Amino acid sequence: MCIRDRALAEEGKEDGFFQECTIRYPVEEHLVNSLEDTHRVVWVRWGPEMQGIPARRPRLFSFGMARNRLVWVGPQTAEAIQADFAALFGSTTHLDGDAFLLLPEEQVKEWFTKKLNEKFMLGDAATLVGDKALKKILSPMKLQGMEAYSKMRESKGNSNGTFLADLEQSPTATQGTCGWEFPCQLTHGVIKSWRGERIFVGLEHLSAHGWHVLPGAMEDYQSPMAPLFSK
Repeated sequence: MCIRDRALAEEGKEDGFFQECTIRYPVEEHLVNSLEDTHRVVWVRWGPEMQGIPARRPRLFSFGMARNRLVWVGPQTAEAIQADFAALFGSTTHLDGDAFLLLPEEQVKEWFTKKLNEKFMLGDAATLVGDKALKKILSPMKLQGMEAYSKMRESKGNSNGTFLADLEQSPTATQGTCGWEFPCQLTHGVIKSWRGERIFVGLEHLSAHGWHVLPGAMEDYQSPMAPLFSK
């Protein structure tokens, strides 16, 4: 990437580039220093939780501008750039992760029934609630994780009793696996809501990631991809 962008800048074929990666990406080593002769690189660490959305997805966003095409007129230090970006786009979060429990109860029961049938268990949809239902569809390892996470609810949850955890991740992990926000995910997860007494289903995962696939997510807009994801 650095070699390509350096060459494009030198040839006058690139004004700048945007890059996104995990917050641990060594941006100073790989971009700032490597492209110092041709680009001015600025960056911020940001995520939906900083814009009022109760979901964790911390990322590092950088913009590299070709020195022979653009001039940076904003704050000069990394700390000042971060503060300026937050002042412009930051927002306080007033909801918690349970806001993404959007699927109507009947559809949730249908989903649980389907999971039971996949395990060759006959279940009455009317009784598929709470941990009793989860014990029928989750693996022993996930149930052990659920028990371990339960001990963390008081310290990690909020004052409303909201507590979410990704049962695919170990309770001993240090980043983004439990709390009152929807946990960070890269590919998939099994997210349980302790207050909701169930796990989030697929469409609710997509809603938490910004895909408006459920009518309750936004009154005036629903993603055209919704019919595909609903199948």
